[in-house]
Order: sequence, then structure tokens, then C-alpha cells
Amino acid sequence: LQVMRSLLPPPQRQSREVSGLERRKTRRVSRAFPVHYTLHIPHQDEPEELIGKGKTIDIGPGGLMLKTALPLQPTHVLNLAVELGRDTPPIQVEGTVQWVKPEQAFTQQVGVRFTRMEEEARTRLVNALFGAFQQG
Repeated sequence: LQVMRSLLPPPQRQSREVSGLERRKTRRVSRAFPVHYTLHIPHQDEPEELIGKGKTIDIGPGGLMLKTALPLQPTHVLNLAVELGRDTPPIQVEGTVQWVKPEQAFTQQVGVRFTRMEEEARTRLVNALFGAFQQG
């Protein structure tokens, strides 16, 4: 973990609010889905790919909030695999880190805006979230 942290500059704090108003365009639902992701880091000699995992704190069609230990920064581009359930393959999405909020014990909350998602993945996500409302 220390090696991974040494590869990245310290995280920058960015606010989620602009003049007290939320910039989010889509609604999110509080759900804890497992997430696996990769972060591509370009280097002069050879590009490097870091692999991380975490859990969603909330999620919607436009993005998610993730709790993770890998030190991420705003502008990082992630390829995410979000596990919506045991009986279904994860949805694959690409997203950009919008903000980072450090927590205790080497974890952080990370806001991710989805930048690329197939329509089938979006439909599966919306159906999974709609089911969350139906069940309680």
C-alpha cells in the first residue's frame, strides 16, 4: 500500500458543492455494492495499472460515491466493475474522480462521475436501484 501511495501525489480536496447547490444531475440511492476498479497511470518508461476495490456508499445512473483504500485524486480515470448481485455479472463503466474526502485508517470517500456506460449496463443499474425502492 505504501508503494502505491508513493506513486501518486497527495490527494487534493475538492468540494462537492458550488454556491451551496449540488452539481449532481441524477439521483443516487444509498446502496453498498462491491466495486473492483483499475487506474491507468502513465509513466515515461512504461504505463502502470493499479487495481483497487471498495464499496459504494451511494450510486445512481450518473455516478457513485466509493469508499476505498487506494489513494485516488480528482481527474483520475477509473474502469469500474460494479457487482449488482450474486446471480448477475458486474456492470462495466468508466468514470472520472470528481472529489476525494480522506477518512481515518487509510480510507477515503471518492465521488466518481460516469463518463462511459453501455445502455445495457445503465438499464441493469436502474433496474437494480428501482428494486431497492420496491424492497424497502
